[in-house]
Amino acid sequence: MAGRLVPGRGRLMRTWPQLREDLASQNFLMGSLRELAGYVACMNRLRELAAHTPLDPELDVLVVAANGRLTRIGTTRWVRHVLARATYLSREAPVHTIVLPRSGHFVMVDHPERIAAVIASVRSGVLPAHG
Repeated sequence: MAGRLVPGRGRLMRTWPQLREDLASQNFLMGSLRELAGYVACMNRLRELAAHTPLDPELDVLVVAANGRLTRIGTTRWVRHVLARATYLSREAPVHTIVLPRSGHFVMVDHPERIAAVIASVRSGVLPAHG
């Protein structure tokens, strides 16, 4: 995805016009529609698996939550819900959490460099402390 990134408080952020252009692209829209269309089936399958197959305690779980695009003190209600679910998962396997400030649902569009860093950390085996 081509985009113009600009410096912003020590990190790169997409400009609003570029973000609007990227979000309106046909590839992004089609990918979003596929994601939304498969969401219910995916969640149903995960519930099925959770009921019968526990997580492997030898594998770590990484939960990444977006805390909304606005600067705020503390976490959103949604992030608190996600972190509570992560605590529930920690009964079965080690869970690591990352909360990304100033990110919306599409963190990979809002802050591609942050997601690249998260992926690189997972690949290198360096995960955040259990939390």
